[in-house]
Amino acid sequence: HHRALEADDGSVVAQYRDFPFAVLFVLQLLGVAAVAIANGRRVATELPSAGVVSAATLRLCAGACITSAAFAAAWLALLRQHARALIWISTGASAVLYLLTSAWLLTGKSAASVMLGLGVLCSASCHLAFLYAARERVAFSATLLSTVASLLQAHPALIVLALGAVGVTLLWLVVWSVAMSYTLHARALGALATGPAAGEIAYGSEGWLVFWLLLSFYWTAHVVKNVVHVTVAGTVGSWYFLAPQPHGRGADPTRRALVRALTTSFGSICLGSLVVSAIRALRLGASAASRRASPGPLRSCLLCLLGFLDVVVRFFNQYAFTHVALYGKHFTSASRDTWALLSRCGIDVLAQRELTGSVLLSGCVAGGLANVLVLGSVARASFGGQVKEWLPVAWLVFLIGAGVQLLVSAVVESAVCALYVCYAEDPNALSTVHPQLYAAFVHANPTVPLPGEPLSHAHGLLAGRGGL
Repeated sequence: HHRALEADDGSVVAQYRDFPFAVLFVLQLLGVAAVAIANGRRVATELPSAGVVSAATLRLCAGACITSAAFAAAWLALLRQHARALIWISTGASAVLYLLTSAWLLTGKSAASVMLGLGVLCSASCHLAFLYAARERVAFSATLLSTVASLLQAHPALIVLALGAVGVTLLWLVVWSVAMSYTLHARALGALATGPAAGEIAYGSEGWLVFWLLLSFYWTAHVVKNVVHVTVAGTVGSWYFLAPQPHGRGADPTRRALVRALTTSFGSICLGSLVVSAIRALRLGASAASRRASPGPLRSCLLCLLGFLDVVVRFFNQYAFTHVALYGKHFTSASRDTWALLSRCGIDVLAQRELTGSVLLSGCVAGGLANVLVLGSVARASFGGQVKEWLPVAWLVFLIGAGVQLLVSAVVESAVCALYVCYAEDPNALSTVHPQLYAAFVHANPTVPLPGEPLSHAHGLLAGRGGL
């Protein structure tokens, strides 16, 4: 195995990748703060004041957070012991939901309802056909999820990191919301000046400032999300490659992985996140423009193309960032490696993602419903018996439960992705670390590197850094 960049004494020298994009990201954060301050001073007194949140609502939100945390811990334990049953339950429930929805639509009297029902029925048929074709992979996906659940229980700092990322995102969202709302309000009032002399942000063509703020919103959100993903992948990589090594070689892998994600790999994270954010911002802008103009086939094709690119690039980036975490490469180099990986193992990756994804989605819904069941009666007692009085609060506690479970599911998905990449690059290491999972991989017969092909040098990189 290689090392990334070695000094004369054999130690690995840290090298910052794609550093200009890290600088650009910090500058855009400062720019958004400047917009919030400049435009906010002028119109702050003209914005309506927000209502006061009741103490009962705050108590319910606090209770929802506690209930959500307890459910997330119980769900991880259940996933560790009964992953196979959860896969069949979640995929079966999806199929039943498809069939019930199609039956309801087909009973409609309008032609549109019947056509939509036929479309849903076709989707249900495809879903059932996939389940039949992938039935042999259920045991493999169950072992994969069970292993990941065990890893998360052994490294609870990953869940704490995900919660901390939400806190950072919410704090930034306050600043961004001030910049966006004040900008839109000032435009509506005609209060924006035509030059910087008036102390406000000026722009020549209509809407470019709003588009930039929208791009900033997506970019910042994706950077925070991908920092968590790279940290999870780095922790899994340390477990995968360094577990057989003497104790202490990979001590505190989560902290080391986080430090690397925020330093040497931060520029690569910013670059990859910018690509996705630009596509999403363009997609939203094109959609808004199409609603104001007359529809046309060219515009519809453009929206369809942007939507397709959005889905593909987000899927592709998840595996590219895993290579960034394991190798410490530039984003472009990691993208080339990801393309080679998906060219070899694309069908296996998609099948595994579909089976595990259904379980994670079901967990989010179950987390929200658990909050409603536990706190629904409290909401009715606090806000009155009429539905219109307590239903909004019930929706709020549902969203809190689903949101907390979504954080856990995102960490699980990142760990599953990292395990798959590690195995595709070096399957032999898994036979020592986790023989049961190795046997499941072999039985599922996914595509692996042929004998004699060069394997990953992530082992050498991680060992040289003392573990991520």
